[in-house]
Amino acid sequence: GDTRVLAVEGSLTLVNVDFTGGHSVTEQLNVTKPDDQPWTLARGGAVAVWGVASLQDCRFYDNHVEGDFDSSRDRGAFGGAVYADIVEMQRCVVSGNSALGGGAAGGGIYSVGGAGNSRTQSTIDQSAVSGNAIRGLFAYGAGIYSDGGGIGKSNTLRVTNTTVARNLAEPSANLPPFLLAMGYWRGGGLYMSNGYLQLQGVTVV
Repeated sequence: GDTRVLAVEGSLTLVNVDFTGGHSVTEQLNVTKPDDQPWTLARGGAVAVWGVASLQDCRFYDNHVEGDFDSSRDRGAFGGAVYADIVEMQRCVVSGNSALGGGAAGGGIYSVGGAGNSRTQSTIDQSAVSGNAIRGLFAYGAGIYSDGGGIGKSNTLRVTNTTVARNLAEPSANLPPFLLAMGYWRGGGLYMSNGYLQLQGVTVV
């Protein structure tokens, strides 16, 4: 179930590239030890980078991740278009991407924010993040999500001269009423966890 366009262990620089039709889907694994991860992880429908993703003049549209609906939200679907430890984005369009799962975050862009990297700031500049969606039971950041490097890191996501518009966080289809009562859908535009969010010259609508 994994037809993601690119998965990179390390850093990646892309200039003037279109990404569409990427799709990362979890698959259940046959595990023998109780502590083993029983699912593959849905990360980055177009691009998943376990390092620094430097993206310039790129367009990401119609990319999707689908996670599981089992009991653990930590296996969630992250980054409908882009998943990276550090995101450095300039003059990009991220539109019409989605994340679906029991736990879903970053319908357009998901930045871990420096968990495994010496850099402590992700940046998005002169870009448009529009028409992305997260659907699930626990959902965060329909347009952009940053984890601030993880608990205790307090790293920064800096967004400048960018439009974040018409992104949607909503329950996934056919959730039973008892689950709807316990779910939450947070950050229709942006969601920041653990760290600092800096916005300058940004339109959020």
